[in-house]
Amino acid sequence: MSSQELLEANVAAIRTDLTDLKADFRAVVARIDQDIRAMAAKAESEIKTAVARMDEQFREVRQDIRELRADNKSLDKKIDTKFDELRADIKGMRAEMQAEMKEMRGEVQTEMKEMRGEVQAEIKEMRGEMQTEMKEMRGEMHADRTETRASIADLKAMQKAVLWLLGCLLGLVTVAGTGLTIARALHWL
Repeated sequence: MSSQELLEANVAAIRTDLTDLKADFRAVVARIDQDIRAMAAKAESEIKTAVARMDEQFREVRQDIRELRADNKSLDKKIDTKFDELRADIKGMRAEMQAEMKEMRGEVQTEMKEMRGEVQAEIKEMRGEMQTEMKEMRGEMHADRTETRASIADLKAMQKAVLWLLGCLLGLVTVAGTGLTIARALHWL
Protein backbone atom coordinates (compact mmCIF):
# COMPACT_ATOMS: atom_id res chain seq x y z
CA MET A 1 0.00 0.00 0.00
CA SER A 2 1.03 3.25 -0.84
CA SER A 3 1.15 6.20 1.37
CA GLN A 4 -1.78 7.72 -0.42
CA GLU A 5 -3.92 4.72 0.13
CA LEU A 6 -2.71 4.49 3.64
CA LEU A 7 -3.56 8.10 4.12
CA GLU A 8 -7.02 7.56 2.61
CA ALA A 9 -7.56 4.50 4.76
CA ASN A 10 -6.53 6.49 7.83
CA VAL A 11 -8.76 9.39 6.81
CA ALA A 12 -11.67 6.95 6.23
CA ALA A 13 -10.99 5.37 9.64
CA ILE A 14 -10.76 8.82 11.22
CA ARG A 15 -14.06 9.74 9.49
CA THR A 16 -15.70 6.64 10.80
CA ASP A 17 -14.30 7.30 14.26
CA LEU A 18 -15.32 10.91 13.93
CA THR A 19 -18.82 9.93 12.86
CA ASP A 20 -19.00 7.49 15.76
CA LEU A 21 -17.62 10.17 18.04
CA LYS A 22 -20.21 12.64 16.70
CA ALA A 23 -22.96 10.12 17.31
CA ASP A 24 -21.65 9.39 20.80
CA PHE A 25 -21.24 13.11 21.44
CA ARG A 26 -24.79 13.80 20.23
CA ALA A 27 -26.09 10.94 22.39
CA VAL A 28 -24.24 12.31 25.40
CA VAL A 29 -25.47 15.85 24.68
CA ALA A 30 -29.00 14.47 24.22
CA ARG A 31 -28.71 12.58 27.51
CA ILE A 32 -27.32 15.66 29.31
CA ASP A 33 -30.06 17.75 27.72
CA GLN A 34 -32.64 15.19 28.84
CA ASP A 35 -31.13 15.08 32.36
CA ILE A 36 -31.14 18.90 32.49
CA ARG A 37 -34.75 18.98 31.35
CA ALA A 38 -35.67 16.33 33.93
CA MET A 39 -33.83 18.26 36.62
CA ALA A 40 -35.44 21.51 35.49
CA ALA A 41 -38.86 19.86 35.50
CA LYS A 42 -38.16 18.40 38.94
CA ALA A 43 -36.81 21.77 40.18
CA GLU A 44 -39.79 23.54 38.63
CA SER A 45 -42.13 21.12 40.35
CA GLU A 46 -40.31 21.57 43.68
CA ILE A 47 -40.28 25.33 43.21
CA LYS A 48 -43.99 25.31 42.41
CA THR A 49 -44.62 23.18 45.50
CA ALA A 50 -42.47 25.50 47.63
CA VAL A 51 -44.16 28.57 46.15
CA ALA A 52 -47.57 26.99 46.76
CA ARG A 53 -46.55 26.28 50.36
CA MET A 54 -45.24 29.82 50.72
CA ASP A 55 -48.44 31.20 49.19
CA GLU A 56 -50.44 29.15 51.68
CA GLN A 57 -48.27 30.36 54.54
CA PHE A 58 -48.64 33.96 53.33
CA ARG A 59 -52.40 33.49 53.19
CA GLU A 60 -52.34 32.11 56.73
CA VAL A 61 -50.14 35.00 57.89
CA ARG A 62 -52.48 37.47 56.19
CA GLN A 63 -55.44 35.78 57.84
CA ASP A 64 -53.64 35.90 61.21
CA ILE A 65 -52.90 39.58 60.63
CA ARG A 66 -56.56 40.25 59.82
CA GLU A 67 -57.58 38.39 62.99
CA LEU A 68 -55.00 40.31 65.02
CA ARG A 69 -56.29 43.57 63.57
CA ALA A 70 -59.83 42.58 64.51
CA ASP A 71 -58.64 41.54 67.99
CA ASN A 72 -56.66 44.76 68.25
CA LYS A 73 -59.73 46.81 67.31
CA SER A 74 -61.87 44.95 69.84
CA LEU A 75 -59.13 45.40 72.46
CA ASP A 76 -58.95 49.09 71.59
CA LYS A 77 -62.70 49.33 72.11
CA LYS A 78 -62.46 47.43 75.40
CA ILE A 79 -59.57 49.61 76.54
CA ASP A 80 -61.46 52.75 75.58
CA THR A 81 -64.54 51.46 77.40
CA LYS A 82 -62.51 50.57 80.52
CA PHE A 83 -60.69 53.91 80.36
CA ASP A 84 -64.01 55.77 80.14
CA GLU A 85 -65.35 53.71 83.07
CA LEU A 86 -62.24 54.43 85.12
CA ARG A 87 -62.41 58.11 84.29
CA ALA A 88 -66.08 58.17 85.37
CA ASP A 89 -65.19 56.27 88.58
CA ILE A 90 -62.36 58.69 89.32
CA LYS A 91 -64.62 61.69 88.71
CA GLY A 92 -67.24 60.14 91.00
CA MET A 93 -64.66 59.43 93.68
CA ARG A 94 -63.26 62.95 93.37
CA ALA A 95 -66.77 64.41 93.75
CA GLU A 96 -67.42 62.19 96.79
CA MET A 97 -64.09 63.11 98.34
CA GLN A 98 -64.68 66.80 97.74
CA ALA A 99 -68.13 66.54 99.33
CA GLU A 100 -66.67 64.63 102.30
CA MET A 101 -63.86 67.17 102.62
CA LYS A 102 -66.36 70.06 102.61
CA GLU A 103 -68.44 68.25 105.22
CA MET A 104 -65.33 67.48 107.31
CA ARG A 105 -64.13 71.09 106.92
CA GLY A 106 -67.49 72.31 108.22
CA GLU A 107 -67.39 69.84 111.12
CA VAL A 108 -63.79 70.76 111.94
CA GLN A 109 -64.60 74.47 111.84
CA THR A 110 -67.63 73.90 114.07
CA GLU A 111 -65.56 71.84 116.50
CA MET A 112 -62.80 74.45 116.46
CA LYS A 113 -65.32 77.21 117.22
CA GLU A 114 -66.75 75.13 120.07
CA MET A 115 -63.27 74.34 121.37
CA ARG A 116 -62.23 77.99 121.03
CA GLY A 117 -65.32 79.01 123.03
CA GLU A 118 -64.58 76.36 125.66
CA VAL A 119 -60.92 77.36 125.86
CA GLN A 120 -61.83 81.04 126.14
CA ALA A 121 -64.37 80.22 128.87
CA GLU A 122 -61.75 78.16 130.71
CA ILE A 123 -59.22 80.98 130.31
CA LYS A 124 -61.73 83.49 131.71
CA GLU A 125 -62.54 81.14 134.57
CA MET A 126 -58.85 80.52 135.29
CA ARG A 127 -58.14 84.28 135.05
CA GLY A 128 -60.94 84.94 137.55
CA GLU A 129 -59.64 82.22 139.88
CA MET A 130 -56.09 83.53 139.55
CA GLN A 131 -57.20 87.10 140.24
CA THR A 132 -59.14 85.91 143.29
CA GLU A 133 -56.16 83.91 144.50
CA MET A 134 -53.84 86.85 143.86
CA LYS A 135 -56.17 89.17 145.82
CA GLU A 136 -56.25 86.64 148.65
CA MET A 137 -52.46 86.32 148.51
CA ARG A 138 -52.09 90.12 148.48
CA GLY A 139 -54.39 90.30 151.50
CA GLU A 140 -52.43 87.55 153.27
CA MET A 141 -49.13 89.21 152.35
CA HIS A 142 -50.46 92.56 153.60
CA ALA A 143 -51.59 90.91 156.84
CA ASP A 144 -48.21 89.13 157.10
CA ARG A 145 -46.41 92.40 156.43
CA THR A 146 -48.50 94.18 159.04
CA GLU A 147 -47.90 91.37 161.50
CA THR A 148 -44.18 91.35 160.65
CA ARG A 149 -44.03 95.14 161.16
CA ALA A 150 -45.77 94.75 164.50
CA SER A 151 -43.33 91.97 165.43
CA ILE A 152 -40.41 94.13 164.38
CA ALA A 153 -41.83 97.05 166.42
CA ASP A 154 -42.18 94.69 169.44
CA LEU A 155 -38.62 93.49 168.93
CA LYS A 156 -37.39 97.08 168.71
CA ALA A 157 -39.24 97.90 171.92
CA MET A 158 -37.80 94.84 173.63
CA GLN A 159 -34.36 95.74 172.32
CA LYS A 160 -34.72 99.24 173.74
CA ALA A 161 -35.91 97.82 177.08
CA VAL A 162 -33.00 95.33 177.17
CA LEU A 163 -30.56 98.11 176.29
CA TRP A 164 -32.08 100.37 178.94
CA LEU A 165 -31.83 97.56 181.49
CA LEU A 166 -28.28 96.84 180.43
CA GLY A 167 -27.50 100.56 180.69
CA CYS A 168 -29.04 100.66 184.16
CA LEU A 169 -27.23 97.49 185.23
CA LEU A 170 -24.03 98.79 183.81
CA GLY A 171 -24.59 102.04 185.68
CA LEU A 172 -25.30 100.10 188.85
CA VAL A 173 -22.26 97.89 188.34
CA THR A 174 -20.17 100.98 187.74
CA VAL A 175 -21.59 102.69 190.84
CA ALA A 176 -21.12 99.45 192.85
CA GLY A 177 -17.60 99.05 191.52
CA THR A 178 -16.83 102.65 192.32
CA GLY A 179 -18.41 102.24 195.76
CA LEU A 180 -16.32 99.10 196.38
CA THR A 181 -13.21 100.83 195.21
CA ILE A 182 -13.93 103.78 197.55
CA ALA A 183 -14.78 101.43 200.39
CA ARG A 184 -11.52 99.60 199.89
CA ALA A 185 -9.64 102.82 199.61
CA LEU A 186 -11.15 103.91 202.85
CA HIS A 187 -10.55 100.52 204.24
CA TRP A 188 -14.08 99.96 205.04
CA LEU A 189 -13.89 96.65 203.50
